[in-house]
Amino acid sequence: MKDFIITSTISLGVLLAVYHLLLEREKMHRFNRFYLLAALAFSFVIPFITLPAALAVMPAVTEKATVSGLLSTGVTPATITAAAAPQDVNYWTYTGWGLYGLIVLGLAIRFSVNIRRFYNVKKQSRTLAYEGVALVILKDNVLPHTFLDNIFISEKDYEERFAAPELLTHELTHIHQRHTLDILFIELVKIVLWFNPLVYLYKRAIQMNHEFLADENVVGEHNNVPAYQQLLLEKAIPSPVYALASTINFNITKKRFIMMTKTTTKIRAAILQLAILPVIAALMLLSCSTSDIVESKTAAAIVTENITPTGSVEVTTVTEDEKKALLVSDPKTFDDPTAEYKRIKITDKEKNGSTTEKITYRKDEPMNYDWDHNSEAAKIDPNELVSIDVFSMSDAQIDSLKTTNPGKYGKYEPKSCSVVVYKLKDGKTIKEVVHRKSVASN
Repeated sequence: MKDFIITSTISLGVLLAVYHLLLEREKMHRFNRFYLLAALAFSFVIPFITLPAALAVMPAVTEKATVSGLLSTGVTPATITAAAAPQDVNYWTYTGWGLYGLIVLGLAIRFSVNIRRFYNVKKQSRTLAYEGVALVILKDNVLPHTFLDNIFISEKDYEERFAAPELLTHELTHIHQRHTLDILFIELVKIVLWFNPLVYLYKRAIQMNHEFLADENVVGEHNNVPAYQQLLLEKAIPSPVYALASTINFNITKKRFIMMTKTTTKIRAAILQLAILPVIAALMLLSCSTSDIVESKTAAAIVTENITPTGSVEVTTVTEDEKKALLVSDPKTFDDPTAEYKRIKITDKEKNGSTTEKITYRKDEPMNYDWDHNSEAAKIDPNELVSIDVFSMSDAQIDSLKTTNPGKYGKYEPKSCSVVVYKLKDGKTIKEVVHRKSVASN
């Protein structure tokens, strides 16, 4: 959840800044409407997007690998069982989620009440048909506003002059372009992310753009900008406004006046729209998680030890009779008749109660690893560890490392490196290249 909030907030902030810097002051309102809604949706989806990324150091697995800590000089048959560590209950977490849930519930109820309010007002008021929509006459002195296919107008405006045609055109534009759906969408987002101030800024930007769209249509249809601006000034008075309505926003009258006479060329609009693409690409590269593609991998080539309280690891020595049979059946693994081999059996108990076993073999060579004690992997909390994957590297991959970073990898010999992949409970993955070397060479 924390990663989702951070990633989505960064995306929301960057895309909103791009809107205010490049798009808001340009007369490209239809594109801006799409941009704002898409920016919201993109920011909520991006934390869940996984981009495939080829991992240069671990494509072709050339030999079986296992966790090195299981093998050392003089290992005797034994069973190592992980004991379940006592876990403290974090009541603050439950309290926080409970409080969040109560606030979401309260906001959802208020949202439903606001929607119901429109239908109650319509039911209690006089309703007329106008241009294919419902014209609801209210006794209250309110500004004209819309909700779905309904225009709400005060009885005073209706009786005195049947309202100004420009105002009705303005409200019809809100209906025909389905602006209420945008408002409902952002209100639903506010219910879930009520704590994020950027969501409220998005709502204000969306509503302002709705006014620009409606003004553009009025000016195009009536072709009398001064008269329309004078009408807006006359209506610029405080008046009750419903939360989910599309209404004339007179707090932004000055911006609207400027936008009515502004022009943006098609070339400029196209350039600004294309300028957004690098920003979106950068956000995807920086914010999306990656999944590593391992070329030519097989089930037999990867050994994974799941760290579970019910798991066990048993290390035994392969007998001479067993080794003779294995030399024939698996000559790639058992390539040295004189060497001693170890059998490693990893037993795991699944969540559904079933038990699985994984068996692998390895030559009993005294080995240890060169670990970078300042690396990110060295700082892992063992209690946060879910699994460890160890991948052997081919000679070509090691040569590539030596070429790209000779200072760090120049001393590495063929068949001497592995990639260790740590998977943590929060979904994070940490990868580290480690160097295997013989104990005798130290």
